[in-house]
Amino acid sequence: MALLITLAGSQFRIASWLHADRTGLDRLEREPAPSTEDAHDFKPSPMSRVWMTAAAIALGEASFYSGKYLAKLLPALALSGKAWAVILATAVGLILSVTPARRWERAGASKFGMTILLLLLTSYGAQTDLRAILESPAFMAFGAIMVLTHGAILVIFGRLLRLPLFYLATASQACIGGPVSTPIVAGVYQPALTHVGVILALIGGAVGTYIGMAGAGICRLIR
Repeated sequence: MALLITLAGSQFRIASWLHADRTGLDRLEREPAPSTEDAHDFKPSPMSRVWMTAAAIALGEASFYSGKYLAKLLPALALSGKAWAVILATAVGLILSVTPARRWERAGASKFGMTILLLLLTSYGAQTDLRAILESPAFMAFGAIMVLTHGAILVIFGRLLRLPLFYLATASQACIGGPVSTPIVAGVYQPALTHVGVILALIGGAVGTYIGMAGAGICRLIR
């Protein structure tokens, strides 16, 4: 993320090297950000926020316990209860996004979800033992190779498709950083297009969850 933000100051020089076509990007920047309002104005009320919170807790718990059940029911897939919970929670979120429940966005659904996500990431970080880096150099090397390969693929496709660095950097952060940091990177490159970072992060998180689980399953088969 630090590297991507640093490159923002040189995005036009890099765009020249990539022979990037900024026509579509400039047109997108001039358009207003998409509105989350429905045709009928939805005014949030304290009760709507209560229902939103209750639904989030209920669906989260349901995904957790359903995940534990599926892990026992389908042991051949070798997925843990937590892995199933992530898959189910992702699916539920995608389904709700195309139902009237999306109106909870006006009640602060994204801010509420972002707060919970930050707490989750903080809890993960608090349990991290940095000494494991020295104990598992092979895993660190594997991670470095993956990130370098990821960057090389983006540069190649960016050159072939003549994509501005904004798209490449935002897509990269969506794949590696997730929904918390992607809008920040997008805003550094194009302050008016932060919402594009949100969209890419959500797509990357949803697709990445399923592709990651599939990749883990393949690795178990060839182990």
